[in-house]
This record gives sequence, structure tokens and C-alpha cells, in this order.
Amino acid sequence: MAENLNQIIPNIFIGDFSASQSITLLEKKNIRSIVSVIKHSSSSFPQFDYLNIPIDDNLNTNICQYFDIVTDWIQSKLILQPHFGILIHCAAGVSRSTTLLAAFLMKSKNLSPKDAISLISSKRPQVQPNDFFIYQLELYQNCNFQWDPVKVFINLLNWISFLTCSLISH
Repeated sequence: MAENLNQIIPNIFIGDFSASQSITLLEKKNIRSIVSVIKHSSSSFPQFDYLNIPIDDNLNTNICQYFDIVTDWIQSKLILQPHFGILIHCAAGVSRSTTLLAAFLMKSKNLSPKDAISLISSKRPQVQPNDFFIYQLELYQNCNFQWDPVKVFINLLNWISFLTCSLISH
């Protein structure tokens, strides 16, 4: 049985929804801040700081628009509350939370999407971001870890152009 919460790096945890609802577990892990990546989220415990990212896990979700918001929020919590942990969770702790944690690791440690996801999966083997989320992480890296809709659009046009050329040549 998979764990519902795993520490990835010091003070950074990833988990499923049930982890965010267990006051005993949160206190045991010294967690005080929670990034909740589910469509309908509520702040269950008033003594915790919450960042709610209301998105679904599907191939239509624009998750990259939240990368800078989440990475900046996590970084500020690490600076302001260095002795407390942060939990990033979605429903299963597999795709959405992994993608946002990967964006943070990429930006803070200058990692590639593959290396960030490998680091997470080394501590939480069940992680598996959907293909579109991985593509958005690659765009984020190509934009030097800053959400820029113009750069994203240009990268998207280049990708479409590449696909079109490869289809025509076959």
C-alpha cells in the first residue's frame, strides 16, 4: 500500500487528499503550509496557511499558469517559516501535485523536468504526471522558469510547426 505522504526534500512533502485531512499526520511532520491542488478545496484547519489551486487533472488543463504562483509561495514559506513543512497535495498525490512540485524543484534547483520528476519518484514511486503536464514543464524550462504567455505561445507554434513538418515528410 502506498503512503499518503512523502518527504521529497527537507520541509517539502507531497501527498494525497487524505494526508491534508489528518491533523495528527500534519502535526507529526511539522507541516504548517498546504498547497491544495483540487477543484473544490477548503481550508480545513485555521492554524495552517493554504494556497488553493482549483484545477482538474486532464489534458485540457493549463497548469503552467500556476507555476510561478506556487513556486513563489513555497519559496516565501521556506524563508518565513524555515522550521515548518509544506505539503503539496492533490486527490491522489500522483499528477497535479507532482507537476507543481516539479516546477518548484526545477526553478529552485535548476533541474530539467525529467530530473525533477525522477527526484520526486525516488521518494514517491507512484507519481505519474499526465503527458500534457510534462509538456508544460518543458515549456516552463524553455521560458527560463518564468510564466510568459508570449514565450509559451511561440514555443507552442514551434511545436505545431515541427509536428506538421514531420507528418508531411512521412
